[in-house]
Amino acid sequence: MKPALLLALLLAPWSLAAELRLFAIVDGIEQPVGESYIVGSVPIGDSLDTKFRIKNLSESELLVPINVAGVGFHFPEEGNPKWPVVIAAGGTLDFYIRFTPMTPGSFSAYLNINGVRMTTLYGTAAAGVTISLVHDSGKTSLNAGDTIDFGSAVIGSKVVRRFEIANPAGVALSVNRLALTGEAFRGPSGLAAPFALDPGRTASFEVTFEPAKAGLAEGSLALDSRIFVLRGFGIEPDYPQPRIVIEPGVLRGGQQAKVSVQLDSASRYDGEGELALELKPSVSTKGDPAVLFLASGAKSIKFRVAAGLDAARFGDRADAEFQTGTTAGTLVLTATLGKHTVQSQAEIPPAAVVVNDTRIVRSATGFEVRVTGFDTSRTASRVAFTFYDRDFNVVPPGAISTDVAGPFRRYFDNADLGGMFLLRAVFQVSGDPLKIIAVVAELTNAHGATKTDRVGIP
Repeated sequence: MKPALLLALLLAPWSLAAELRLFAIVDGIEQPVGESYIVGSVPIGDSLDTKFRIKNLSESELLVPINVAGVGFHFPEEGNPKWPVVIAAGGTLDFYIRFTPMTPGSFSAYLNINGVRMTTLYGTAAAGVTISLVHDSGKTSLNAGDTIDFGSAVIGSKVVRRFEIANPAGVALSVNRLALTGEAFRGPSGLAAPFALDPGRTASFEVTFEPAKAGLAEGSLALDSRIFVLRGFGIEPDYPQPRIVIEPGVLRGGQQAKVSVQLDSASRYDGEGELALELKPSVSTKGDPAVLFLASGAKSIKFRVAAGLDAARFGDRADAEFQTGTTAGTLVLTATLGKHTVQSQAEIPPAAVVVNDTRIVRSATGFEVRVTGFDTSRTASRVAFTFYDRDFNVVPPGAISTDVAGPFRRYFDNADLGGMFLLRAVFQVSGDPLKIIAVVAELTNAHGATKTDRVGIP
């Protein structure tokens, strides 16, 4: 009984292999694989992937363990399952084998399924250039798929790695592709493809890691068909704490003010920050476009800090001018620099109406008075006009007053101009309108009355 059992055990792997067929997939077409298969030739250090397919010809599922034994051949992680794998009856399984020669010569390996040799794989190392990472202590040879670590670098700083390409062959060799990907990497500098190397000659180039943001950054370096992974980590500079200084210290509506960003100490790094301006209104409003930085025409502006200095620069200036707007509320300035975010607040108080300009247009029978200004509280309620003759006497009936609370309220509810307004008032004159030469306008809101100077009528 023991010999029979031994015979059954010996026949089991052969029986399993007989129920499987092996194919190579070339340009999408199945090619049966016999006792041997030539994968091809690649330069030393380069890789060549070959796609294979196993077919289960049996009427039951099969558990398939598989391995490749030999120098230069292995299973890459990408595109391959975890062995062993169950293949359904009549099913197929695709997998890849990678050929990566590290030295000149010919290579072979056995492809085994459940311990049974399915085929012998052959490959050769073609003449090709080598590439090395150059450092202070010497050189490190690189193979396709290797990762070049640039370490950590402060945002805005640089880490440079030097590479050397060599021709160890007895004939001239050409490099047709030398290229980078990755937004944080620059280069290659000092060498451009295509180029040729004579036997025994070398050429070098540099790649620079220059992170613009914090976190992991990856890219790739391509040398013909060889791809190398580039990796670095950007870190925020340790900037000093910024401090916002507003001048003047007390603000009002319709004003141009200045702001600077000071640092608690001199910066160790060059860098860029941002200063943002926001209005938190204390009255109902759809917005105030007058709240902005003059230099940028927007509600934010960039600034630079320089190593050795303890204050930021806005272009060539030490400060930035901004408009306070025409709406009562709180102006919030926010400075962002590296990991620091600081704020400063300034109040824009509600106040009496401010009149910027008064113009009068004369007609044959009267006048049209145009008043432009702003009301930070948006509570204008009454307007009065007083006219004067050539002797500067008040023209009867004196001040002509009217309630404008309703029109102003409707205007402010629909306008998106903060507290700005244009008021037009039309007057018909009984008698000779040329005798009237000046007018004074008075506007009243919840915080007082504003009277203009006497304005001449052309």
